[in-house]
Amino acid sequence: MKKLLNKSNYLIVLITVLVGMIIHFSIYTKNLLSADILLYNSFYNSYLWEISLGRFGLFIIGILKSYLSIPIIEVFSSLIILGIINVLLIDLLKIKNKYLSIVFITCTPIISVSLLFYYCSFSYMIGMLAIVLSVYLLYKLKSKYKYLISILLTICSLSIYQASISIGVTLLVIYSIKLLFDNKFKFKELIFNIISMLIGIMIYYILVKISLLVFNVNMTDYSNADKINIVGLISAIPSKIFISYQYFYYYFFGNNTDIMKNYYMNNHMLNILLFIVLGISLIYKLVKSNVSINNKLLIIMFVILLPIFMNTVSFMIPISKFHLLMAGSYLVFYYFLFSLLDNKFIKVIGIILICLLLRNYIVQDQASYLSLEHTTKKYDTVISSCINNNINNLDKEFMIYGSLSKSKSDFDRIYKMNYGFISDLDIFWGDDYTNSRNGFVRYMYFYKGLNIKYVSEEDYNKILDSDEFNNINNFDIINDKIVIKFR
Repeated sequence: MKKLLNKSNYLIVLITVLVGMIIHFSIYTKNLLSADILLYNSFYNSYLWEISLGRFGLFIIGILKSYLSIPIIEVFSSLIILGIINVLLIDLLKIKNKYLSIVFITCTPIISVSLLFYYCSFSYMIGMLAIVLSVYLLYKLKSKYKYLISILLTICSLSIYQASISIGVTLLVIYSIKLLFDNKFKFKELIFNIISMLIGIMIYYILVKISLLVFNVNMTDYSNADKINIVGLISAIPSKIFISYQYFYYYFFGNNTDIMKNYYMNNHMLNILLFIVLGISLIYKLVKSNVSINNKLLIIMFVILLPIFMNTVSFMIPISKFHLLMAGSYLVFYYFLFSLLDNKFIKVIGIILICLLLRNYIVQDQASYLSLEHTTKKYDTVISSCINNNINNLDKEFMIYGSLSKSKSDFDRIYKMNYGFISDLDIFWGDDYTNSRNGFVRYMYFYKGLNIKYVSEEDYNKILDSDEFNNINNFDIINDKIVIKFR
């Protein structure tokens, strides 16, 4: 491990931080809000929701942060952790184009969206680091305690974000491909490493049950997490295999608003060309390498099954709701791509395509920040107008409903250029009473300095059924309540 402490690796961390702070400048200098960010930003000490999701690690880190979420601190510290992750992956996979790779990774929408959730971005990066370090130590640490350390790191990672397991499994497979090419692959070693990861997963599930008892909360029904059982998970494997390839397709070649928007920026065309280069490079390496037929078949099998390994988390939950924040394993795939660029001619073509894709990702990052800023300002305009018109009635109860439509002006191009997911979301949960209430109360307190009262759910439903509500424009007083109707 001491060999990692050198000037070259310090430079990797420094470049990661500098590039990240420049490219993602808007996150910590502008007021960018979405429904999730609004609910948990600034000061957040109610972690029962996260605990009900099995993410008790977020609660522990929340205590260490004194429940504060300061964007510039969160982004800066997250990028330092990302820099360390880059160091480990570059060292493990022996990436030659290391500076291009770290700039590319730092600018991907996956990192952008992770940093946008700044109330937990540092925690998520810690979870990612833990699972990468878990795999790294399995192969690099020469100690009888390496399996125990790996198990503990796996538990730590899952307790923060369960999707991190996909990163670990993907890295295990990709490193196995490297070992196969180097004629150093040991099947027994891989089995032991997989077993240590499985033990970590099982202990994690036990700790989840304990945390639910300690905090006296039930497992959430989000994604049917409360209905997890072995029989159900096993029976769903065939469908999850198909879904894994579907997610893989959506991320690289599709136009799914939750996973990745590719069409407007022509990312899908660049990815098609990149995959052709990847295929040619892989075939070239297979032909030129001094690898046995059995090992070559194993390499081909691992490559074909990579989409399944990259979406391992979907096999752990009854209902798969994959989105960009869960795509950390796709970062490891990019490193796999960089590791295959050996041949000079293929390398030049690959680097050109990667640079073009990098340019697109930077544009999409900025378009996403502009989209969020625009959405936030539109909501603020309506709310500020409502406050000004009811300046003497602010002691009344408030109610909000609906969502503002996206721009149909020239700004519509910005929405088309963004990467989707969080950048297409509103800042309130529309017609969900509890979440819209909590979000609006926090918005009024943190951004308007008002400690307002919100209508009861009973009054909320009565107003929705009233004729006055159907005829409301933007805001009005109904049944002595201030009602804001976004549309």
